Amino acid sequence: MQAFEQFRGFFSYAHHDVAVSSRLVKMLMELLPPVIEAHFTNVRFEIWQDTKLRTGDRWEQTIKDQLYKSDVLIVLLSPRWIGSEFCRREYQLFEQVEANYGGGHYVAPIQVRQLGEQEKHLSPEELAVYKSIRQRQYFQTLARDFLALSGDQRAVIIEKIADDVVGIIERRQVSRKSREGLMSPLKQPSFVRPIRNSQPTNPYRFDEVNLISNEEVVIDPPKLGERRSIYAQIDFLERFYIEGKKARIEFGVGRATLTIDNAGPGSIMPAYEDHRGDARHNARFIKLLHEDHDIVLSVDPQAGHRTLGELALPRTEEQNRFSHIGNATVEVDTKQMSAEVRVSLSSEGLHVYNDEVYNIVQTKRKQIEAIATVAASLRQYTIIDGQIRRAISISERE
Repeated sequence: MQAFEQFRGFFSYAHHDVAVSSRLVKMLMELLPPVIEAHFTNVRFEIWQDTKLRTGDRWEQTIKDQLYKSDVLIVLLSPRWIGSEFCRREYQLFEQVEANYGGGHYVAPIQVRQLGEQEKHLSPEELAVYKSIRQRQYFQTLARDFLALSGDQRAVIIEKIADDVVGIIERRQVSRKSREGLMSPLKQPSFVRPIRNSQPTNPYRFDEVNLISNEEVVIDPPKLGERRSIYAQIDFLERFYIEGKKARIEFGVGRATLTIDNAGPGSIMPAYEDHRGDARHNARFIKLLHEDHDIVLSVDPQAGHRTLGELALPRTEEQNRFSHIGNATVEVDTKQMSAEVRVSLSSEGLHVYNDEVYNIVQTKRKQIEAIATVAASLRQYTIIDGQIRRAISISERE
């Protein structure tokens, strides 16, 4: 009999949203697991949801136990979710679980209602969680629109949501194998334990090099009646360090987002045919909250890696190094196009001078990444909402 590998999802939602959209929640709970399992040969996936009133210490311990056992946090993102103290605590607890998994992102937000003008009225704590979650790739399917779709149309939406979870499970498969026997999921989150380092040696001193070693965005020259392809590639240096008297901190790029816009004639659009959200590519098209862009491509490290390196974008077949990321009409003028790359840093570990490597607890990790971000601002990068950004020029392909 075939042995199945078990993975668990934790469904975080506001009970008020369930009361008004019970059909949506029921469909997600019933349809997502079998669709996710269909992508694997030997995986079982189950979703845990809290169906009882959230009160008392017993609930607190139950939630913690379930979160620590979970491989992915599925968030039903809405104004009520942001406003719920319980939901925010679930997210913050899982951030600790996520940090303990050794790199990568393990939260799958599904936006079912927009925040809109309510963002102006958020408390500092609510705003901090909202800013954190909106930096993640997310899937938007407004509740009223989803429920109005036909069965076939809903199946397409479920498949797209499942793609994000499949990518997370594939990363968990790798992290489980690479860390087997070294660490159980966050039994003592403040305890520092040794971890294996799968990255190459010889990190670069952060203040001496550019974290982006090369970036290119090109578009095919115009030909009457023909679609023009947009190609891109970004190369990152894989590891950097900031050094002190007794230790050094090593880190790299944990996620990159490429945005492309057209302010002139014609139109541009994502090349969905080459980036279908396949987790094996680690690149997918997303939408950003409160920002409208023609193309937004999010890239995570490949399986077995904690940071991005050379050829961060998946190379398109028959291309030397480029990734086909978009298409344009013949009228598009490169002079009226713009592109920007945004990166989020991920600290690798604290390296003391006896060459031991340690995990960094979540609070210290955030401090380290903040230091690195400030250091980046001293160079040619722009810092917005904790992300390092740089504009990329666009040219016609020769």
